[in-house]
Amino acid sequence: MRLPPFIAFRHLRYNLRSTLLTAGGVALGVAVMTIMASLLLGLQSQFVTNVVESTPNVTVEGVAVGTTPRTVAVPGDVVVDLSRRPPPEEERGITAYRQRIALVERVPGVLAAAPVLEGDAILRYGTRGQPVRITGIVPEQQARTVIWTPRLRQQRDQLELTPNGVVLGVELAKNLGIPPGSRVTVIAGPERQERMRVVAFYHSGIRLVDESAVYMNLNTAQTLLDRPSEVSQIAVRVDQVDDAPAIARRIASATGLRARSWQEVNASFFSIFRIQNTMTSVMLSFIVVIAGFGITNGLITLILEKQREIGILKALGTTNARVEAIFLLEGLLMGLLGAVLGIGLAALGVDYLDNLPLAGEGQLSTESTFTMLRNPGVYIVPAMIAVIASIVASLLPVRQAARYDPVEIIRSAK
Repeated sequence: MRLPPFIAFRHLRYNLRSTLLTAGGVALGVAVMTIMASLLLGLQSQFVTNVVESTPNVTVEGVAVGTTPRTVAVPGDVVVDLSRRPPPEEERGITAYRQRIALVERVPGVLAAAPVLEGDAILRYGTRGQPVRITGIVPEQQARTVIWTPRLRQQRDQLELTPNGVVLGVELAKNLGIPPGSRVTVIAGPERQERMRVVAFYHSGIRLVDESAVYMNLNTAQTLLDRPSEVSQIAVRVDQVDDAPAIARRIASATGLRARSWQEVNASFFSIFRIQNTMTSVMLSFIVVIAGFGITNGLITLILEKQREIGILKALGTTNARVEAIFLLEGLLMGLLGAVLGIGLAALGVDYLDNLPLAGEGQLSTESTFTMLRNPGVYIVPAMIAVIASIVASLLPVRQAARYDPVEIIRSAK
């Protein structure tokens, strides 16, 4: 066996307790980094999947585009910009929506389009009530623009075959204690209310939707909301979801109406994710630094204990480079051992959280368990960071060992 590996292994085996403690610190750092990355990236990935599958890739709204920016001067030399939000008269429903849908479906990259009418209402069940968001749809067309049927729960009848049927969000039904097949009252105005039967529940996985959504047939919603010949949106599904912003611009150009991609509609959530990722990166950096200090401390202690051996090696002709190689290899081996142990601990932690039941209190998702990302990169990247940190942390004590004068060490040794 070559000298540096032989001595490095001997040192680590001789100081087994210190080696295991140092490697254990690295392992805990790797495990924490991996579990947090898996949890946060899994949550974000699941949220994006739910958004892409449960909501339109592009939403066409009854707002005209192409208006020029407008400003108005007020006393005090202040200019108020009115270009961000169109005036109320421009926010209208989409009439002749069948022709508009045909026009949208001819835009390159569009797979399907469907009419949607939304409005606010009150849902009453017995003595309990809650504000809800009515969504009028044509179920057959809705199924072509979002993942509709696979997300229905406890389905009793088909919505399209039940004129007075409704589909409730699963969290809405849970909050009001509504069983499938029961009767509810939807109130959209003083003279506009309808007694309806619950035919199924809808689970989008997005809390904002699942707590307030009430789906019904489009013609029923038009009557209830007193908008008999119009819709509020056209839901669009595209071929490549990442191309949604470009396709939205094409649709806006073709129809003259505002079209927003799913990325734009959910921009506030993605901003939260960016802040979350930044905070997580800062915290993980501290974990890496702490693990590095552990390795540095372990090697410095080992070098202080082995001063006499270092002096003898250098007196026998061992070069500074070889002495450096010995202790650098020890730091690398402790990092590798910690990385391997950390991956094992992380795998156990990820598996545990992936099967841990939740109470459904998440702000974004209504999934029943944590959504953990099991991509190999989630395990490999923290392990590589730990190994690199171990090497970097070894540089200071390694250089300290190489600077020792063998004559002084042997003379002062007892």
